[in-house]
Amino acid sequence: DGEKLPPGSSLESISPDMVERVEIRRSATADLSTEAVAGTINIVLRKTTRQDTRRLQLSLAGAPGRIRPSATWFQSRREGARAHSLGVALRQTAFEDGQRLRESVRLADGSVDYVRDGRTRSTGGREALVLTPRWSLKRDDGALSADGLFDASRYRKDGRFDTQTLAGRPPAYPTYTSRTEL
Repeated sequence: DGEKLPPGSSLESISPDMVERVEIRRSATADLSTEAVAGTINIVLRKTTRQDTRRLQLSLAGAPGRIRPSATWFQSRREGARAHSLGVALRQTAFEDGQRLRESVRLADGSVDYVRDGRTRSTGGREALVLTPRWSLKRDDGALSADGLFDASRYRKDGRFDTQTLAGRPPAYPTYTSRTEL
């Protein structure tokens, strides 16, 4: 509806039943200036619920190193001039990633200081609960509506870096581990 999504939210939190239309603007506009040089996508939400609805959607998506199960429940009801809806989404993302590298350092005289092989491995994921309530009241002189977005999520990432010295001096810490939780 012409407003930016709140920080930390995603397009996945908008139920398709709430969407009236999608507008694509291919160039920057004066109100967005340098924030949207390549254009914007405006998702216009329906003003009221068109019909009483109850829907449960379960999905599982995946790619190499990533799994994404989700469950979405949506309910809407219209009673005369009043309408309300509630979307609830539970989502989980898991990932695993790794890389190998070789580091070779030579001194100014051309001799080898050290040669090391390294391996990184990262695992982690994000769990989220997203609520999207909507309430509207239609009157002869206009309409009143309220929308909400509540996103509670947890993110964690565990990393490990292992080093094997092939030539020269070994590192002070051949193994390094890290953990990030938000």
